[in-house]
Amino acid sequence: MAKQFKLTLIVICLIFSQASFGQKKEVQNAYSALGRGELQDALTSINNATNDEDTKVMAKTWLYRGKIMDAIAASTKDQGLVTDPAGEAVKSYIRAYQLDEKREFKDDIYIALYNLFTTYYNQAVASIGKLEYGSSYKNFARASEIMKVLPKLNTRFKISPDTATFYKGYSAYKIEKYPAAKSTFQYLIDSTNYRTPDLYVLQGNTFLALNDTAGGLAVLEKGKAQFPDNLSIMLSTLNIYLFTNRFKEAIDKLNEAIDKLPNSKLPEDELKTKSSDLYNALGDAYDRVNDTAKGNAAYRKAIEVKPDYFRPYFSLGAEYYNVAVEINKNMNKLGTSDADQKKYDAMKVDRDRNFIMAIPFLEKAHSINAKDMDTLRALKEIYTRTNQKDKADKIKAEIDALGGK
Repeated sequence: MAKQFKLTLIVICLIFSQASFGQKKEVQNAYSALGRGELQDALTSINNATNDEDTKVMAKTWLYRGKIMDAIAASTKDQGLVTDPAGEAVKSYIRAYQLDEKREFKDDIYIALYNLFTTYYNQAVASIGKLEYGSSYKNFARASEIMKVLPKLNTRFKISPDTATFYKGYSAYKIEKYPAAKSTFQYLIDSTNYRTPDLYVLQGNTFLALNDTAGGLAVLEKGKAQFPDNLSIMLSTLNIYLFTNRFKEAIDKLNEAIDKLPNSKLPEDELKTKSSDLYNALGDAYDRVNDTAKGNAAYRKAIEVKPDYFRPYFSLGAEYYNVAVEINKNMNKLGTSDADQKKYDAMKVDRDRNFIMAIPFLEKAHSINAKDMDTLRALKEIYTRTNQKDKADKIKAEIDALGGK
């Protein structure tokens, strides 16, 4: 009875040995088919090998799978065999590296991944230059995954994956994949030494896009602690205060940014534009807290810095225009008594005075941007109310030509 048991055991072992040998042969078949350019056969064999318990744990299996995916990605005829052969190649080589404990295939894996990294990184950079952020996101993601492995393959290769990871996040932000951008930026902040003002600015803006203003302010405060004089971090913080209608805090941040601006080392033209932007935003913030005098002064400072800047001219004109419109609303509420008529006449003088004070600023704004519809409508209203029919008709014709009403 014992002899029979031993015989049965030997037969079973032989069967398993033959099955394992068969699957290892599939790995070799895949490589041979690749060499002959028969990619469909190569793919079939390597799929068999990666689904087998014995051969799916072999580094060689995944190295060959990577080579086959590379070939499919490069083939115009066979590219449709796999949905994303380039991405599958990256996964395969990384898996090969993870399984290659004895480092038998270190050089092959290193060369393959380095070539892929160079390809994806260059493609991603080119896509950024063309503003094709969907493509850059995909390729920076691949490049950053590869770079997490490359330094382990060769310690002399001193490239950090953090730059590729940052631009993956930047690309995600540009295509409004905000959760992906947020997790990418947070990984860099929490788990790496990658530190730039842009990292904190983009993460702050990402939180704002996700309506998490508290998270945005917290990350920008971290950025300010590391880059206390950075203007971009100040402006991003300011945007959150403005977005949440915290105008008094916004005024403090604006004044702080204006004070820091001369030390920003910006080119002269950019410095003037940024300074004028800040003064104009300061004027808006003062208007929102009903401090018209300081708002007016801020708008005038914006014009002094950059005389051809549309926004502060429009804002100054809008200040006077809005006062006039509010007076007009109150005029329309009056009754028909003699007393009300006297009030009406006095208010009309005040209304028209504000309309007339708005005119030079709105006309200047119109000369800078002739297509701005808000400016055109305001001018038409003013000209009509102040009995300047020819000018009102001319503005109406411009509005009609632009398809407005």
